[in-house]
Amino acid sequence: VKPAIACLSAVLAAMDPSDWPSAKAPFEVLVSFCLNSRPKVRKKAHDGVLHVLASIRDTAALAPASAVLLAVCEKILPGPEAVIKGAAPSLKTSEAQAVLHRAVNDALHLLSLLRLVLPLMTPAVSAAVCELTLKLYGLNQRFLSRGATAALAAVLSAPNSRWSAKSLGLLLDGVLSQQGFWDPKDADLQLAVAGLIADGFARLHELDGGQAAGRL
Repeated sequence: VKPAIACLSAVLAAMDPSDWPSAKAPFEVLVSFCLNSRPKVRKKAHDGVLHVLASIRDTAALAPASAVLLAVCEKILPGPEAVIKGAAPSLKTSEAQAVLHRAVNDALHLLSLLRLVLPLMTPAVSAAVCELTLKLYGLNQRFLSRGATAALAAVLSAPNSRWSAKSLGLLLDGVLSQQGFWDPKDADLQLAVAGLIADGFARLHELDGGQAAGRL
């Protein structure tokens, strides 16, 4: 499987941007491997998606490629909340736990991908993905909170991000609004969030010192 993923990503990265409509379905297949149960397959798929986005970043193909990723995020990231809130009340307890386990694992696998590619996606799409990511804090699930923090940090600290100062400031506001969900007993999460906020303010200061100062 891994050689096929490498081949697929190489072909997609080399395609003429004007041919992207025909690349949409193969790209969806590549992205689907990012949720595979096998770690080495996921890693190869993550690297492949990163390679494709980096190759098309300055072309018209980036918008439809970003839209593919957004569609996956809209399906996967709300999954844990839907299960926790009883989206399947007819399931037995053991079955419900298995469904929740799958939903959380899929979200974690997707967050691992987002850590790599969020800064490369179009600003509008990455902002929408960040909104979905912020909602994960409210679930009070330790690993989801850590994964969300790592993904958001990729945007807030990325020197190559194309986010405007205004958008970056609004994302920082969104992060700070989640303070009540950060488990004070989770030292790793607290440290990660502190770094996220510090990096976010540093990046915002680079773009617009006035906006950064106004939030301190």
